[in-house]
Amino acid sequence: MQTAQQTSSHRDIRQRFLHLNEVRIGRARHVMGGKHQRAFDILPLLFHLNHSQLPGFIDNLTPCGVYQFSANDIAVKRAKQVAPSFQFNAQQQTQSDIDAIYLMGSSGSVAHSRQSDFDIWLCHRPGLSEQQIEALQNKANRITKWADQQGIDMYFFVMTAEQFRDNQRPGLSGEDCGSTQHKLLLDEFYRTALLLAGKPPLWWFIPPEREADYDHIREALTQDGQLQTADVLDFGSVATIPFSEYIGAGVWQMYKSIDSPYKSMIKILLTETYASQHGSSEPLSMGFKTLIYQNQLHPDELDPYVMMYRRLERYLLTEGNRERLDFIRRCFYTKIGIPLSQFNRESINHWRQQLLRNLIEQWGWGDYQLMELDERHNRHVDRVIEEQNLLVKELNHSYDLLCQLAEQRNAHNAIDEREFAILGHKLQAWFEYRPNKISILSHAINQCEHVDKLLIRHHAHWDLMRPEQEKPIYSCDSLYQLLCWAEANHLANHLTQFYLDRSCGDISPQDVQILRRQMKGILAFLDEETSDDDFAAEESMRAALFIIESHNEVLTDDKMLVSDRNDVLKFGGASNNLLHEINIISCSSWHGLYHFHFDGDASVIESLCFVLNNSIRHQQPAPKAVFFSSANHGTALVKRYQAIYEQLSDILIRAEQTPRFILEIEQEYYLLEKDHGEIQWRHFPNRSKLFNHLGQERREYSPIELDNGALRDTPLPALLPIFRPDHVQVFYQVNAGMAAIYLDDEMGSLYTYYTQYHNPQALMQPLYRFLKNIRLRQRHQSPLDDNKHVYFYEIQFHRKINRYIIDPLHADMDIEDRHHFEVQAHAIRNGQREVVYDITCGQREFLYKEWGEGIYVEVASYILQQRSNRERYPCYLTDIDLSDGIPEGARLQTITYLQHKQKIERLLNQALKSSD
Repeated sequence: MQTAQQTSSHRDIRQRFLHLNEVRIGRARHVMGGKHQRAFDILPLLFHLNHSQLPGFIDNLTPCGVYQFSANDIAVKRAKQVAPSFQFNAQQQTQSDIDAIYLMGSSGSVAHSRQSDFDIWLCHRPGLSEQQIEALQNKANRITKWADQQGIDMYFFVMTAEQFRDNQRPGLSGEDCGSTQHKLLLDEFYRTALLLAGKPPLWWFIPPEREADYDHIREALTQDGQLQTADVLDFGSVATIPFSEYIGAGVWQMYKSIDSPYKSMIKILLTETYASQHGSSEPLSMGFKTLIYQNQLHPDELDPYVMMYRRLERYLLTEGNRERLDFIRRCFYTKIGIPLSQFNRESINHWRQQLLRNLIEQWGWGDYQLMELDERHNRHVDRVIEEQNLLVKELNHSYDLLCQLAEQRNAHNAIDEREFAILGHKLQAWFEYRPNKISILSHAINQCEHVDKLLIRHHAHWDLMRPEQEKPIYSCDSLYQLLCWAEANHLANHLTQFYLDRSCGDISPQDVQILRRQMKGILAFLDEETSDDDFAAEESMRAALFIIESHNEVLTDDKMLVSDRNDVLKFGGASNNLLHEINIISCSSWHGLYHFHFDGDASVIESLCFVLNNSIRHQQPAPKAVFFSSANHGTALVKRYQAIYEQLSDILIRAEQTPRFILEIEQEYYLLEKDHGEIQWRHFPNRSKLFNHLGQERREYSPIELDNGALRDTPLPALLPIFRPDHVQVFYQVNAGMAAIYLDDEMGSLYTYYTQYHNPQALMQPLYRFLKNIRLRQRHQSPLDDNKHVYFYEIQFHRKINRYIIDPLHADMDIEDRHHFEVQAHAIRNGQREVVYDITCGQREFLYKEWGEGIYVEVASYILQQRSNRERYPCYLTDIDLSDGIPEGARLQTITYLQHKQKIERLLNQALKSSD
């Protein structure tokens, strides 16, 4: 039996390939519009010469000269149209820096359209210097720019055949598959590429039945002189395709499905077919070459897309999956883009129309199916949603199968991890369903025109519908999500009129229009470009529209007049919180669109923490925010919420320290602070519990920040700016015979209590002595505490100017007090490991192990004995030693001593009052 090699000379094989090449070039030119045709005709000439008036010119030193190229009359004519003085002299060009120019992809196939891109492999000779290669790339870039000005998408891949053969491919980019595939790309190249000028591929001359011996046959052909290596380009063999490439290629095509779902689904299924039949069937390029070696040169049967479809059809019929076959046929027809329902059989005069007509007749399609596909721009939006759901189903099916095959073949490392993450995140952003996500229909699927009239109805859900139809177009749980969905999917435009059913309550058409305008500001972020870096990172919130709603209870004029309080968080005499509901429409770094809803008394806190924690988690600035309210007091609601948002953003995101933020709502308190990398919040029903919490120990210095409306009836707004780290500051305010004490320690803990007031010295001297003694202890514990200072201040409220005045206290508190004697405590642990105290009064020592809980009565009795007339004024502790009562190595801050001091003094003074 004779082989193809024996029956066909290399000259014959070359002529067969070149004949098909010329037919497909002619078909390509037939499809192209005028501007594409002109660019196509002149392209080889642009790289053959360096001519100052032709597109792409850099200088005369730029590599040029295409191997054995001779410009035809059409190319010269095109050049003269661009540069009237151009003259072509075939003898003038002697160098050949360009080995070949190939146009790869759909050109000349049934899938070629007037809008098709030009994907060009520009192969230069080996040995060019880096500067020469850079100049050649710059020339290609300039030609790309020139083509773009003509409305043509043209992409160049500059390389040598050796670079491709050695898999020295660029990384992931918009028009390249990066590390995801190499042999698969070569398979596509061999069956689709048009040789525009230069050397043919060596692969043409390797008989298909000898592909597995590619290297051996190549050596034999060149050694025998049958082929000159200088006349061909060796890109390598496609005899074996590594299984791992199917995984990478499948994921890559899933990414491409975002912009070209129908084309990508065909290629995804081809990848699935290859993977499923790995080792048992050959790639399409081998079938293509076999037909040429068999001299079967009919261009329709050798059409790359027809061959691809035939392979998929056989695969799905073998699998017995008619439903998927029907879907792939619709994808194929839609990708081709010829509306056959607009042509009767007699009017068909184009090869693409005839080829497609022959196919659909084989499929048994009728006029109804053609009309349905050709009228995609007029179809109902629920049909678009159905189509996208089907597309997602198919994507998931192929993805699951590829993952299953990868598991079986241990091909998990098919592509670079970063590239895999980028592609996976892009797929999630477009196709994955998530709670709160507003679905965006693929632009390639959603070709519906805007709707002139839309009706909004509210029963169990919010429904968007055409007025003349009963079935909703879209339903969800929120009016805001409903409107955003309509805007994002271009169902509505500035001409669309919205009508409201009676079920919508008090919402007016004007409210709807205002909301739509506000949403456009957020939706504009969807038009901004995203980078691979965005998708390499986790998804984060970039922009947010805050829609602020008032409390359901409408305040009457009588309630408003009860008080002059106009803070919407504690409004009027009843201190009502008007800010009751927050809806957030957000746009993410992956161009995801989301709706979040918060209601109830804590909606302000929960919504703010949710948004700002997202920024903290991803180490991003706070999202760009827009605020809106159509409620009563809407302006006040927006200003109040916006002020809190901006203050919190500044404090809790940008601050280097770990501040605490206090917000007051309806006379209750919320404290927000960063803990373990996110904002946590606590609720305190009254001021006493809040102050008790502020007096707890801190791991690090933590300043206190107040919302503008919080604790306005206390001196704290005036005190907080004075607080400093590593300082102990004591403030007192006298009112009706009582003194309020505020002590801020070196870590920002705030100790607050009330006591009787007689005079400044009687009030401050005991505390001064105590702080002086424990400061000595702290200095002994840690030399760093030597920088700590203690300051005393008096607080006075001046009604005329309606503000607090803080004055340093200059009274001498070190003077001798003849009534004073030392009362010291020493913390120890009892048998149950509880902290108890030994107490020393003057020279008398009282031991807990001797007196137990009765120690306070004994100490009180002793103190009364030392006082003339047994006076029962309060007793104050002057010193305490905690070294034996706390865990070893624990830091003792001032507030810790004060907490123990307060406990001991409370027990002692209770004993004093009840002592006989």
